[in-house]
Amino acid sequence: MARWAYILHLTHQLLWTRRGAQRIVASVCVTGIALGLMLQIVVRGVMDGMVREIDAGVHACMPDLLITSRSGILPGSLPLPATCTATLCQAGIAATPHGLNRYITWHNPELIAPLIISGQGKLNPGNALISQSLAEKAKLKPGDTLPIQFPGDTQIFSIQGIYRVPGRMLVPDILLPHSLEAGTPALAINLSEQRHINTIIQNLQKSAPEVEIHPTHADTAAWLSIIQRAKQTMGFILYLCTALAAFASGALLWVICLQRRHELSIMAAYGMPPGKLRAIILCMAGSVAASGIALGLPLAWATLHWREAIREILAEIGVQAFPVEVLDMSLPAHTTPGLYLTHAFFTFAMVLLSSVPALRLILRTSSHAPQQ
Repeated sequence: MARWAYILHLTHQLLWTRRGAQRIVASVCVTGIALGLMLQIVVRGVMDGMVREIDAGVHACMPDLLITSRSGILPGSLPLPATCTATLCQAGIAATPHGLNRYITWHNPELIAPLIISGQGKLNPGNALISQSLAEKAKLKPGDTLPIQFPGDTQIFSIQGIYRVPGRMLVPDILLPHSLEAGTPALAINLSEQRHINTIIQNLQKSAPEVEIHPTHADTAAWLSIIQRAKQTMGFILYLCTALAAFASGALLWVICLQRRHELSIMAAYGMPPGKLRAIILCMAGSVAASGIALGLPLAWATLHWREAIREILAEIGVQAFPVEVLDMSLPAHTTPGLYLTHAFFTFAMVLLSSVPALRLILRTSSHAPQQ
């Protein structure tokens, strides 16, 4: 224990020396590591939040799969796995005074409730929910009536609420209750595991070629792929910035070893094992990494917690970070303890890796030191 206390004492004396210039450089390295870690977590958290919010909004209005038939008659049986839930509904294109609009009678009040921006989300017979885009185009509001013409029948519905899906995704213009006398029959399918969706689609296409399959993810794939590519690009840039900050700290350790080479040689000459000399370097690297992580994690949490206020401040000075007009949503965020731990571990590993040149230098120093 005493030996490790001595090593930690040497680590502090070598790294956080009273020399002003070195302390400033060490502080800059710690700050760079902290900012790199903070930006990695913030960008990843916001991007993941955007994906989850868009996906949740679309799935609140649409099932995972919507199956219709070209003939208007659904097959009696379809090869569906036991893990999915199938519900009869009606979906298609209907005429309104404002043009042709997509409609569906599939409705999940619990999921749609967070998307309601005006009125109520729970549908009653004779009522309808309309999308924000249709409400803006037709200048409709809750309480107005909307005649809908189906094949061979026209019904009048009262608008009960207006809903909005982030990102202006392609969703039904009209959500209706399950009490239509006309309309195109369809089968709404929800899956417990999304990874099987492609297999289910292939089986349906082989066994029932007359049906038309409309997967929800097909409408969101393009927009979500843009977000994923942006996340990967920004993530790579931020990983690179973190790596540069880490290797800057490695350069600092190398310079410290070079400046203190004579003192380290004396320690080796008086019997300090090479392993303990290397432990000093690793402790210095660990001290820089731990300081950066200890500063970066609360900064990341605070930035995500006050992200909207920070975005407004940046907008005031002309920096448009995640503009609302382009994204069509406020800044969501989704973080987990694993996200913080993963990026903290990566940062710590990069700083330790950057200490390799200093370790090689200390090894040469100990090997050439005169023995007493």
